[in-house]
Amino acid sequence: MALHPVDLIIVAAYLAGMLLVGYLLAGRIQAFSDFFVARHGLTTPILIASIVSSYYGLDALFGDSGDASREGVVVWFTYGRPYTLALLLTAVLVARRLRRLDCLSLSDILAHHYGKPAQVAGAVASFFYSLPILSIMGLAAGGEVILGLPMWLGAVTGSAFAVAYTAMGGFWADALTDVAQFLIMSVSLAVAVPVALNAVGGFGGIRERLGAEFFAPLGSAPPLYTLAYALTDSPVGLAAWIMEKFRSWSDCGGDVERRFTKDVLLTNVMLYWVTGAINSSFWPYCARRHQPWPIPDGARIVAPTAYAAFPRDIVRPPRAWAERVYNIRRWTSMPAGGHFAALEEPEALAADIRSFFREFR
Repeated sequence: MALHPVDLIIVAAYLAGMLLVGYLLAGRIQAFSDFFVARHGLTTPILIASIVSSYYGLDALFGDSGDASREGVVVWFTYGRPYTLALLLTAVLVARRLRRLDCLSLSDILAHHYGKPAQVAGAVASFFYSLPILSIMGLAAGGEVILGLPMWLGAVTGSAFAVAYTAMGGFWADALTDVAQFLIMSVSLAVAVPVALNAVGGFGGIRERLGAEFFAPLGSAPPLYTLAYALTDSPVGLAAWIMEKFRSWSDCGGDVERRFTKDVLLTNVMLYWVTGAINSSFWPYCARRHQPWPIPDGARIVAPTAYAAFPRDIVRPPRAWAERVYNIRRWTSMPAGGHFAALEEPEALAADIRSFFREFR
């Protein structure tokens, strides 16, 4: 991706600014304790800015913004925003407590309350938990996208800048850089959001361009990311999920047993449970959303086609639309029935199929 020279100047200025922050703060490092931003110098605004900017810096590449672009706008709200609120609340509560503690790190806090063994365990856990693998990958991806660098070179270059300004100015440099990022992001959003909304015609324009599926109550993520694994693990959950579909997708008027016997319902559940097939049953829906439509624009299916329109089916296309693509030879408007037509109206469906094929004998 070719960048405008102004973009490159902005990137260079930002990197130079990071090093300048580290250099200017290097004079404040007089002792080991000065290297840590925690304790009495950690104010609530600084902690909030640091946490939010660190989270969003990686989120833009790997987090819920990416999920939202693939799985639906609502994912951005249902996943990311409660997490952000939790970070803000944590910052407000933790900053005040840290200023009252004569501790420098998490392991010191554990030692203060639980003794030396807890300190050692906390230090080991903190080391592995804070390994910046994701951050390094983010730097590598940023270098590749913005500057066209190979992934390894982007990771090395970005890490070198991060280590340099942090080594000079300690975590004060890191925190103040986060504050600068927080201010830049806040101002950018305040300017960019109204401009972007105006350019696409507001929220209505976004819905029109993306399609209604991106605004579904839980996006399109749950079928693959959540439900497949939850339902495979719980027979009660699987039964509840399938029963709800039989009730809401059929012509039962809210009483599922008016259309299906308990034996039929339980047999259907067992077919999924004993084979573990609920996961694979979700795949066609996910694949259809993430791949081009199987019938290209302008193409037409020439094979004779019949369509039985059941009034309570979940998809009921107009005949004029269907005739644009399919060679409709028979269109039957059924008086009753829903998505599970073969179970709900077996005689009507069988008679319609026989009538259609009779002319091709």
